[in-house]
Order: sequence, then structure tokens, then C-alpha cells
Amino acid sequence: MKQDDEIKLEGPYGNGFPNVEGKIALVGGGMGVAPLYYTAKNIKNADVYMGFREEVILEEEFKKYSNEVHIALGNKLVTDILDVEKYDYILTCGPEKMMEKIVKMAKGTNTKVYVSIENKMACGVGACLVCTCKTIDGNKKTCKDGPVFLGEEVLFNE
Repeated sequence: MKQDDEIKLEGPYGNGFPNVEGKIALVGGGMGVAPLYYTAKNIKNADVYMGFREEVILEEEFKKYSNEVHIALGNKLVTDILDVEKYDYILTCGPEKMMEKIVKMAKGTNTKVYVSIENKMACGVGACLVCTCKTIDGNKKTCKDGPVFLGEEVLFNE
């Protein structure tokens, strides 16, 4: 591409995190923290938990919109520093194993967990079925029915 070339953009598709109220935690792992930044700007006073293997990103940006920012770095997992019972809602994006663990940690509590599924997507409109994920209600299209789902509805690793 060169300067002044026109490009066509479509989207966003699907649904984002719900607008919830109460005690809220945003939990991101790796590059999964990036989608949570917009959420932090729109849901004031949430606590943010971020996990990284090596380099921390967006810490200062999140501090502008959050109550507290907690970081797990290196071998420490973000799930090790998160107390799910402190929150009414947890909104999370990142590695599937991390999100699955958070959903399991919240089971039996009053905490609702919403996960943003990161699947490969081809068409973006639900026609090709590349992004299918399994839920308790059957297969869902991540691009159209998601990418955000109530965590307890997702069948991880199935």
C-alpha cells in the first residue's frame, strides 16, 4: 500500500463486554490486555489484573481509568494474584487456559465471569464456521455470537 490508497474496513462484529455495575475486575493475559483497555475506559473504577511473560504493556494507560492495577510477571500467573470472590464481575481476555481457570475459580461463588474468546476468524459474519466454539447450548460462532460469552456457558478444551 502507498499513501492515499483507499482501504475498506468493516466491523466491529459480534458483541463486546456488557456494561455491568458493582465491583469489577478486568483480567488480561499477554496481548489479551489490549481489548480490555477500551473496556476500562468505559467501565470506571474497575481493578485491573494483567499477566505477562516478559514485558509489561499499557500499565500507565490502565492506571488512568482504573482503581488499582495488579501485575503478574514472569513465572507468576495472573490467576495467582486474583481473588475472584472480591468481585461481582470479572471480564477477561487472554490465553484460553487462563480464562478457563478463572471460570473454575469463580464456580460456586456469586462472581459472574465474561470471557472474550480469541479464535481464528475467516469471514467475520458467521458463514464459514472457522471460529466455532463449544458451549452448553451447542456450537456458537465466535465472530457473530461472541466473541464475549458468559464463562460458565463455554466448554473449554472440548
